[in-house]
Amino acid sequence: MNSIYIIDFCILAAAIYLLVVGIGMKKSGKIHKSVMGEELIKNCVDERAFIDAIYPWMIVFSIASLIAGIAGFLLDYFKVISWANYPTLGLFLIVFFLFIFQYRRALKKYFKDM
Repeated sequence: MNSIYIIDFCILAAAIYLLVVGIGMKKSGKIHKSVMGEELIKNCVDERAFIDAIYPWMIVFSIASLIAGIAGFLLDYFKVISWANYPTLGLFLIVFFLFIFQYRRALKKYFKDM
């Protein structure tokens, strides 16, 4: 198996995991320990508001990751010209940076000493 397939599968697995964690957090109203460490969770002023702030971005990022993983796998499997993957990777990176920006903004707003 080509090692690039492993990267594509890791992206897919991470996207599915993030989607499941995001939905679980939204349903439970509790921050999952994989989103941040348990010590930091104790500093949260309003867990529900934090989840509400990052949940849409988690879903958008996980969908962008799914698209990037699937497109990467298909383009590698069918040996399509490598430049065809650039739009997907561009979308992935834009959404990634937007997610990180919103995550950090929510940290500053809903956590003590951040």
